[in-house]
Amino acid sequence: MGDEEEPLPRSLKLWVIVPYTTYAILVFLFFFSAWYLGAYD
Repeated sequence: MGDEEEPLPRSLKLWVIVPYTTYAILVFLFFFSAWYLGAYD
């Protein structure tokens, strides 16, 4: 298939991408909510 030639398995990539994406979204929501509350006040 050719998947064995990849440097990282797809499952290992998911274990890195999913938590990093979740963390990035949480940080974005945190700063967006802080900016929104600051602008609303």
